[in-house]
Amino acid sequence: MEKSKWLKEAASISDYLESRQYNKKLYQRLLDNLQTIEDAHKEEFPGLHLEIGMSAKYQTPYVKIETEAGDYSNIGPILDDVANAVNEDFSVKDEEEKSYGYLLHFAD
Repeated sequence: MEKSKWLKEAASISDYLESRQYNKKLYQRLLDNLQTIEDAHKEEFPGLHLEIGMSAKYQTPYVKIETEAGDYSNIGPILDDVANAVNEDFSVKDEEEKSYGYLLHFAD
């Protein structure tokens, strides 16, 4: 199966968040953990991509979970792993499904 061109190969930080002031050390540790999670689940969830982003409207950070299928009904194992990674240095606040991915909001 050919990978969708819009999916990235590695966990990433959004361009918007890159343009903001943030604690690079803490976010890098989270990014490293997300890459480990992405690698561990990529066979089970083709096209899996995890991205740290920030809401432009509310200025709150989140982790976006994307899969090639766009179906988020069975992402429980990923969601648990991502929540645990976030909770190492931050605090998970809420989660929601959007048309472009599943978002796990957190406070830094």
